[in-house]
Amino acid sequence: KLNREKALNSAVLLLLCIMTDYLSPGTIQELMVTSISEEGVFVGNDHEEIPLNKIDTKGVVLGQTLKIFSYFNDRKELEATIKLPEIQVGEMGMFAILNSNDLGAFINIGVGRDVLIPKREQRQELMANRRALIMLCYDSANHRLFGTTKIFNHLKEEPDFKRGDEIEMTIFEKL
Repeated sequence: KLNREKALNSAVLLLLCIMTDYLSPGTIQELMVTSISEEGVFVGNDHEEIPLNKIDTKGVVLGQTLKIFSYFNDRKELEATIKLPEIQVGEMGMFAILNSNDLGAFINIGVGRDVLIPKREQRQELMANRRALIMLCYDSANHRLFGTTKIFNHLKEEPDFKRGDEIEMTIFEKL
């Protein structure tokens, strides 16, 4: 049984190492400009490339390394921007609610594309001009980034710190 667990842990670790070379939606990464053509400017690595938002292409040269944020555009295609967000997937921040409708509420994380907090991801109804603590999440099945106020549903079970570590914390709910 121990050998099986050890092999499984090794396989998981190998998979995680391989995956770090792939693009991670909703995160800041450093990628190289891999091609410039009539179709646009593309950034990427050895495994894949994505288009850079047309607004961000001025002055970009082939081979240049850019710090980018990747997100899904209106067509659910991964796209990059050099505008860096206030939070990345798995992080939390306080945001003003821009507006709300039947789908949910919207916030601006600083990249030019608003993030939806679906109704089912709201602990209570979010209203425009109010502030809320939001966690940014990634839905791989539907290829989208979304926000949530149901923080507990998305936290890791086991924290990555040990006794004596310095940590930053946000108190967001009275138990």
